[in-house]
Amino acid sequence: MLSSFTGDIHYVPITKTSPANKYWGIDQVLTYGKTTTILKGNAGIMDTGTTLLLIATDAFHAYQKATGATEDK
Repeated sequence: MLSSFTGDIHYVPITKTSPANKYWGIDQVLTYGKTTTILKGNAGIMDTGTTLLLIATDAFHAYQKATGATEDK
């Protein structure tokens, strides 16, 4: 069988936090680099069919501060 995947696959448990537990939801920590935590211990939904990333507003602002990113207008 041909595969374009290389490396290890790591499994994590589905979250118990609603409403993410109704989907492929996981508990997650979002970091920038090795030391800057953007979001800690929140539930999120996995979607392998898109590049969309949806995060809480306060986490988005922390990401902007950490990276210097600006919102598209």
